[in-house]
Amino acid sequence: MKKLIIHWPLPSGEGVYVGDIIAWHITPLEQDSKIVFRTFKHTQTQQPIIQAEKAGVFIKQSQDWGDVLKFYNLHLKTRKRLGTPIQPILFFRLLWERLIARELGFILLAYQGEQLLAGAVFLHWNRTLTYKYSASEPQFWRFKPNNLILWHAIRWGCEHGYSIFDWGKTDIDNQGLRKFKLGWGSQEKILNYSILMEHDKFLKPTGSLQKSLMKFTIQHSPVWFCRLIGEMLYGHFA
Repeated sequence: MKKLIIHWPLPSGEGVYVGDIIAWHITPLEQDSKIVFRTFKHTQTQQPIIQAEKAGVFIKQSQDWGDVLKFYNLHLKTRKRLGTPIQPILFFRLLWERLIARELGFILLAYQGEQLLAGAVFLHWNRTLTYKYSASEPQFWRFKPNNLILWHAIRWGCEHGYSIFDWGKTDIDNQGLRKFKLGWGSQEKILNYSILMEHDKFLKPTGSLQKSLMKFTIQHSPVWFCRLIGEMLYGHFA
């Protein structure tokens, strides 16, 4: 039997193993975005949005392939900095062709003048707006472009009748990211996974050394190496 991941806690037993514990966050949306804004933490979330606007940061919303490529190039540098393999370029091409170009998603790019500061990818369907990927230049973090991108997306969701902003999943141990998402008026739900697999094929998570080596190698290699590793092995690291 191949590995089967069940999004539910099952009693451990023969062929049944405890999987990951994940935090999932959603922010309820309203037609009036001002109501949603008031649910944000004042210092943690509201003030950085205002700070970005005062700094002259503005957001471009796009569904053009050219802007997807701009995001991809920024995403590549971000993944290298984090030491994480990037998704293959074909993945983004298909994402654009099958979803974004068909009015099921969009790219947001944050600029200050002509300088690109940050970007993010969002998908939407059935009244749910989903935050998928983000990238940014560290030297511009002081202008809070990521905060303004997220606020633009949430406001767009409110104006277009969406009811949920889906932040996606976070490792239970990533307290910093969980706190960040909770600052946006989100609700947190803990998800317990179970794994169904033959006993002799089950591997407990012992790959921390391999992951650390991968991270170090990518961080200290040219950007093309991050892209090469993603092309070769992304299915194993996604």
